[in-house]
Amino acid sequence: MLRRWPVSEKNGMIFVYHAPEESYTPTWEVPALAEHESQAWTAYTRRRWRVRTNVHEIVENAFDVAHFCFVHGAIRLPESKVTMNGPLFQVNSHTAFDTPAGVMEGDIDIDTYGFGLFTARYRGLIEGLIIAALTPIDDEFVDVRFTFTVKRVPDEAATAFVTQQFVADACHQFEQDIAVWEHKKFLARPLLCEGDGPIGLFRKWARQFYPVATLRARAI
Repeated sequence: MLRRWPVSEKNGMIFVYHAPEESYTPTWEVPALAEHESQAWTAYTRRRWRVRTNVHEIVENAFDVAHFCFVHGAIRLPESKVTMNGPLFQVNSHTAFDTPAGVMEGDIDIDTYGFGLFTARYRGLIEGLIIAALTPIDDEFVDVRFTFTVKRVPDEAATAFVTQQFVADACHQFEQDIAVWEHKKFLARPLLCEGDGPIGLFRKWARQFYPVATLRARAI
């Protein structure tokens, strides 16, 4: 008998719920995003990578606030607020980057739904959305798909330009992270210090997605 998989079609994408046993069933729904098919937002732009890491490392990256300065060039540590609600983990951050046009202040709202999906909303000079879908290929690689959309500005040429810049900058930052993920070692009990961000909270939340036997082996 072929195994059946729960499937959901949302936001122009098809999601399949993967679990180690067929008895596992989804405990939450993939959210419908207001930006999808809104005339106020641009059509989707998509990018894809094959990364030698695991989904835990990619999701945890959002909660490592110090790396925004030392890897991505933020001029100060983000000011972050964390909210946990079942399978949903939210981080709301305010930060600033030094750009050719001067220092730009902005907010980033990251909503993480389990290990397979997160959204990142950017609010500042422009408004942009990234929908990130993470699919483990095997024990070594993850298929990463980013979907981008930007809120339109009155001028169509300006909209095209800011979209191109938003996508290029986000891809550049993601590829900076790849260089770290593919060479780092996972530590079950890292030595954290002030400024490292809510990694401990994240790992406590992440336990719900691991089978008990895996948790004992990794001691997350």
